[in-house]
Amino acid sequence: MHETTPTEYGYQMRFTSFIELDEMREWASAVRSQLAATDGAETTWHCLVDMRELDAMSPQSRELMTDVKSECHDCGLDRVATVVSEATVRLQFTQMSRGTGGESERFVPADQYDDALAAGEAWVRDGVEPDQWTPDGGSSEVRA
Repeated sequence: MHETTPTEYGYQMRFTSFIELDEMREWASAVRSQLAATDGAETTWHCLVDMRELDAMSPQSRELMTDVKSECHDCGLDRVATVVSEATVRLQFTQMSRGTGGESERFVPADQYDDALAAGEAWVRDGVEPDQWTPDGGSSEVRA
């Protein structure tokens, strides 16, 4: 299952269970429609991706998601935080991120944070590195 919610910084996406290729195609089509709706406007946006409940993806689904991620970066996607629970999913997404144009992606291991989504959101909203995030909103370093 997938779910995409617009936010003031861009989008929050959530993926759960095993994503079949047909469902990944549905997601890709929806994202591409959103990109087309920007009509080439030069804007920067960010994305928080919740993959805590995602199982490993098929090679075909990963390939399609990689293509869409590249298209997103070409259309202004800047900071991305991907919250993961499974080591396999983190490895897959680390490999997928190579070559997509994303220089500002952070992986947030859910088991290392009291509130991994909040740590990821601090990155996409304000550039607070996940390892510098604190639950009270403080940070020892903020990057633009």
